[in-house]
Amino acid sequence: MIFPIGALLSERRRCCGKLVGNGKKLEKLPGVLADSMSALAEGKLKINLEFTGYQEPLDRIGVYIKYIVLTLIACVLFIGSCILASVDLQPKTENGMPVIAIAGIVFSIALAIYSVGKLTAKKK
Repeated sequence: MIFPIGALLSERRRCCGKLVGNGKKLEKLPGVLADSMSALAEGKLKINLEFTGYQEPLDRIGVYIKYIVLTLIACVLFIGSCILASVDLQPKTENGMPVIAIAGIVFSIALAIYSVGKLTAKKK
């Protein structure tokens, strides 16, 4: 295939023009970088970021946090109920443990099983 000389020369001119334009942009780069670094050092650098497509992962993390908080509440309730078990409170069961302590322990174990089950359940 034979190309006309005029077309080759105009293509060369166009490519060289792009190369020169990129070179002119490139020569400004050290100055821009120096200005950015000095603004960063002075604490005046502003960065604008826009995240897209993050809402679904944030919603999923929110669900996990909800059940983790429930698990922590269950742990605190369990520890508090164990402390109450060593206190002399009325009414007591036949083995001498306060009823409120037993209720707290049972509720905390149920809450922990529920929240851990929700955390480990697979999405369908």
